[in-house]
Amino acid sequence: MFEGFINGVLANIVYDFIKTNRLNSIKDVKSEPVMEIKVPFVEKTNKSYKEELSERLRLSIQLLSCKNDPLMLSKVRDFLNYGLVGEIEKYFDGIKEAPLPFIERYAKFFGLEKAWLIHGEGNKFVTYRGLYLSPRKYFQVIVDTCAKQIFFVRSKDWEVGIVLKLSGWEFIILPLTVNFAIDDEQPDRANIVNFYDTIKYILNDPLTRRCQFKGILMSQKDFLKLFSGELYPKELDSLKYYNDSWWDDFLDIEYIYKTSKNYEQLYGRIFIRNQEIVKDRYAKGYVS
Repeated sequence: MFEGFINGVLANIVYDFIKTNRLNSIKDVKSEPVMEIKVPFVEKTNKSYKEELSERLRLSIQLLSCKNDPLMLSKVRDFLNYGLVGEIEKYFDGIKEAPLPFIERYAKFFGLEKAWLIHGEGNKFVTYRGLYLSPRKYFQVIVDTCAKQIFFVRSKDWEVGIVLKLSGWEFIILPLTVNFAIDDEQPDRANIVNFYDTIKYILNDPLTRRCQFKGILMSQKDFLKLFSGELYPKELDSLKYYNDSWWDDFLDIEYIYKTSKNYEQLYGRIFIRNQEIVKDRYAKGYVS
């Protein structure tokens, strides 16, 4: 009987011990931080196509408005000779869906990509769609478009490219750019010579030398935005960007101009080295 009593006491002690440790274990588990799984938030939009289209139209007006020359809808109506100002306001306010004839005329006049206006896809501003691997091939494009003005654009990091102005508001961006700041082993050396030839052709051909020419210097950031169709080329007309005659001086590989002694000071060693690349190619019998 005494032995049974002892066994009962021991059993209770063991039970209490196991119970206590189990509860403590559960508390420890509950106190551990639980890893939070973050699910990406996807914003659901209930906007109609009409509303989305009007948003792109309003954005286009912002992009087309230069700092000192804001584009008003009354001007849009006059430029396009389309309907009434009140009707056009409804397109931009999302009250009424802009019809396709308006979108086509609006896109054509201001050099906007129709696909972006209609579907929100691609570049905002027109870039030339032809695939040319050499800037020299752009010469015929310049002739065919009957450009009124040609911009020779360079960035502060020495990427260069060409933009055509067809009218007061319509431009074409020639997307192939050339990197002047290259290592000697890089293949862009050929395109440096081709870019030289392109400028020379433009200045010597009777169909293109009647154009107005302007050199532009801009930040690398704005340069990339311009040649990816995100910056309205009319900005090149503004005083925001420095008028730079680098393109004309680049042709002077024989250092005939009086200012040639200042080229390195004006443009840096990169400019001189690229003139030497062109001069060396011609000295080896290269024919453009």
